[in-house]
Amino acid sequence: MVDEVRLITLSANELMQALESYRDANPQFLQPGSIVDFNTAADRTFTVMLGTGGGIRKVELQFNDLLEPVIAHCTKHGVPLPWKSRKTIEIHGSNAVLKIFIDHQGAGNGGDGQPTTET
Repeated sequence: MVDEVRLITLSANELMQALESYRDANPQFLQPGSIVDFNTAADRTFTVMLGTGGGIRKVELQFNDLLEPVIAHCTKHGVPLPWKSRKTIEIHGSNAVLKIFIDHQGAGNGGDGQPTTET
């Protein structure tokens, strides 16, 4: 069996762009306000600082909440992503790393022909 792992790294600026773009298309994803900063915690929470007219508001997300915005950002910018793969997200420093696990024998599709996206 041949397995393949791909890593796609987004800088802090690219991650902020991904979150803002995803929020524009999905307003329920994140409250209004400009993203001014973010940080991560050991418990895999991701805190976004949103600038508002009245100051800074903090919003906590889980790492798996970042997966769809990062995938959408890659798709929007022409980064090819395999459909039948398992995808996870990690934060290393200020970079987001999309890990793509590809099983060339077909087991990466959950056995039912449908793609799996795990976080």
